[in-house]
Amino acid sequence: MTAFPYPVPESVLASLERSERVLLGTHENPDADGLGSLVATGLALLERGRDVAMVAIDEVPGTLGELTGLDRIPRLDGDPSRYDLALIFDCHRRERLGPGHDRLEQADRVVAIDHHPLDPRGSDCDEVWLVDDAPATAMMVLSLLRELHDMPLGADKASCLYAGLLTDTGGFRHANTTRDALLAAADLVDQGADAAAIADTMLYRRRPEALHLLGEVLLATGYHLDGRVAAMVIDHDLLDRTGAASDETEGLVSYLTSVEGVAVAVMLKQVDADSWRVSLRSGAEVRVDRIARDFGGGGHHRAAAFSVDGVSRETLEAELLDRIANEIPGAPERP
Repeated sequence: MTAFPYPVPESVLASLERSERVLLGTHENPDADGLGSLVATGLALLERGRDVAMVAIDEVPGTLGELTGLDRIPRLDGDPSRYDLALIFDCHRRERLGPGHDRLEQADRVVAIDHHPLDPRGSDCDEVWLVDDAPATAMMVLSLLRELHDMPLGADKASCLYAGLLTDTGGFRHANTTRDALLAAADLVDQGADAAAIADTMLYRRRPEALHLLGEVLLATGYHLDGRVAAMVIDHDLLDRTGAASDETEGLVSYLTSVEGVAVAVMLKQVDADSWRVSLRSGAEVRVDRIARDFGGGGHHRAAAFSVDGVSRETLEAELLDRIANEIPGAPERP
């Protein structure tokens, strides 16, 4: 495990020190780690007198809109202004920002701060600071802000980083809940993060429609390879029937990892008619990042995802189960 606080590259610090105008971004379908890291950094830079903006996100999902300080970071929409530096969080390839990735062309230099394993294609940013054994990008940003600040973070920045750390460790239940993660959490609480309130907002708050969706999708879960694989499917009809929003599907796949005997959990989420977003979770014996990469995606050893277009659900399920079967030790042969 890399020593925490993580050493910040001198080149990253130098880029920040000499930049007056900084553009911030995170991956599409943002989560609390990416967006919380962005907001905390943005608030710190505003306090240092920098001109800051963030690449606009089409829609901030659910409770992420309650991240403290989010409303203080201006959105870059049609403004053609130039920026000295762009920082992207929780990803290290430009296209991960989705439709807004072309905004990075307005920056003279693009630096990625990320904790995901390096994409086989590498990074297309000018520089990438990557700590792939960090439990969350938020912990890297905490290290960065310690270098930039000679004062306490304050409650707003601490809350944003705590939200990212809390969610990326699954409420401090996943295998990445290291001693360093718990020490970082304690530090953030000391600096003003309200642990109970953030947990309530980020982990437990649900609309009735979201619970309706959870009930239906769990009842319809399919089990394959002698129960080693559990798969849920969320299509447009299901969302329409339950009244749940698309962002309320986030995290549902993790419920399947608690089922006895399940080695790999799968969620197929319909995006368009023949377009799907696939989320994968696993226990210690299976690396789902290798599976995701075979389909053009990526992620961590035990949590990964990919997107596919132009394929039916039935074809996608069959191809995916064949690939998963090759990854599970002692899995039965597929018929």
